[in-house]
Amino acid sequence: MNGHRALAGVTLALALSACGGRIVPVDGGYTMALEAMVRVVERLRSSVIIPMHWFSGYSLDQFLDNVSGSFAIDRRDGPEMVVNLRDLPSQPTVVVLQPQWLSD
Repeated sequence: MNGHRALAGVTLALALSACGGRIVPVDGGYTMALEAMVRVVERLRSSVIIPMHWFSGYSLDQFLDNVSGSFAIDRRDGPEMVVNLRDLPSQPTVVVLQPQWLSD
């Protein structure tokens, strides 16, 4: 592992974690090798997995290909989602959110 010990969105990460979700880096290089991250998410079997740091579609597609046998894949058109305990998916699910550029 290369270092990411703290998440930038700690509040979001804690809230998602309380609902059984995880935000995971899937860049495959700066944080953790892609194969290792796949093993981590398969072991945790969280209700919702949100991939982050997918700087190219290639690393995201590789991650999704590797977990598609264990997780449902839900590709969203936007950059956000609402998660609550009542509406968690019945099967562990990877939710792909579309990045939104920050503006002033």
